[in-house]
Amino acid sequence: CYCMGCCEVDQTRMAKNPPGKLQLERHKAIHLRDTSSLDPATPDACRAAVANLALGIISQRGGTELNIDSLSATLFAASLCNNGPDLDSQPSKLWASREEFQKDATNTNVGVLDITDVVGAVGWISSENMSDASQVPSIPSITPSLVDDPTLPRQERSHRTVKAHQVLDSIAAQIQAIEQRTLELELMEMRAALWAQLGGVRKALAAVNRCAPSLVSRKDQLFLSLRKLEKQIDEHAKNIDATSKAVKYDSSHHFNYPINHCDEVAQVSVFIGVVSVVLFGLSRQTGKFILGVVSIILTLTFKLLGKSVETLCDHILMQIPTNMNTALQHFNLIMCTTTYAV
Repeated sequence: CYCMGCCEVDQTRMAKNPPGKLQLERHKAIHLRDTSSLDPATPDACRAAVANLALGIISQRGGTELNIDSLSATLFAASLCNNGPDLDSQPSKLWASREEFQKDATNTNVGVLDITDVVGAVGWISSENMSDASQVPSIPSITPSLVDDPTLPRQERSHRTVKAHQVLDSIAAQIQAIEQRTLELELMEMRAALWAQLGGVRKALAAVNRCAPSLVSRKDQLFLSLRKLEKQIDEHAKNIDATSKAVKYDSSHHFNYPINHCDEVAQVSVFIGVVSVVLFGLSRQTGKFILGVVSIILTLTFKLLGKSVETLCDHILMQIPTNMNTALQHFNLIMCTTTYAV
């Protein structure tokens, strides 16, 4: 370390130990702080000692080999040596007392700007802002200033009401965007996409359930705009010719039978019940009875096997449905009409 304590600087500003003393890197910052409490000879000598400390740390190690301790000590020393931009008029922050530093800081003479330059700068900024405002059209705020108006009722000035108005502003912007896209409606696929967006907007509008009078009136206006927009989309759709091209339709999910995910024993049991109803023409109650009988037979059979396969047996029995509706769903044979795209 090259501080005045380690260099043993006396009152005559002479260092009795110029090489300094060895200090651990993790203790250098603390050691430097303790050294600052000593009575210094002169601020210049102390600043030179602190600067020598920083230069000594940097010279001992390369820039890429500095660890966190030496780097923190170097930064701490550099911050103590820096007295600001005006070194001639400001006292040292490290060696001067607080009263002395504040007293000298208040005496710092700051130059007074010319009033002509100030007026010219303000005029230039004003003219620049006016030119920018003339180029970009201003969008009026939809939400009224509810919080700043003390004449409104408390319910209208509530932050929840203001937040609900912000949500309605967003919904109104979405409606305007959909209305703009309606003018570009050329395909039936675009009509379906717009209808899907309108459904989402309607759900978001219905979710605003605060009963402030201003919110109720705005919701009514937005619902009216939605209904007009729906009629407008229908009118545009009438002018669109029906396409004669093939429509892409993926029906592979219909052949992804849930029965394929069941155990083999459960598959056979469900297959017996479905065949008895679909092919043999038995009633659904009879098919339910057959499924119950198969489950009882399997339960008795599993008990003969012992407890070693009890977990597997329970898993198989849980996969066997208890009614024919569930059994038919395993083969995608439900009471619905399936339309295939050709």
